[in-house]
Amino acid sequence: MTQAAPDTAATSASVIDRIHVDERNDRPLDGQEFAESREALAQWLIGYTGGEYAIVASRYFEVRNKSGVNWAFAETYFDQQARTHFGGERERHAWHSDGVGAASLYTVADDPARRVVVATPQARLPNGHMLYGIFELQRK
Repeated sequence: MTQAAPDTAATSASVIDRIHVDERNDRPLDGQEFAESREALAQWLIGYTGGEYAIVASRYFEVRNKSGVNWAFAETYFDQQARTHFGGERERHAWHSDGVGAASLYTVADDPARRVVVATPQARLPNGHMLYGIFELQRK
């Protein structure tokens, strides 16, 4: 099993730390909260990239509203965050895999070997809430 990168929100100055998340709506997950669900999402992402990328940073969130979010609305928000904070653009890709609810992949303007992915699994957390992760990837 490939080990996923630890949650780096409080410990690094990665590209993903520039993305603003409204904590009134989305609660950051600390330590090992929902570790199994987080690891499953990270493992899915590693497979989703076809092994081309490694996860170098990650942040995980629980959507406070049990009904979840409208992914089209969320994707528009993350598109704006990517453009504003790291010159990113959403990238179309040939990767596809079952088991994920939605995923968006972004370029990083100053480093063509890096990508940022926002993803949510189809499965809910054990408490019925939705999980999503923000990942920074580095081409292997």
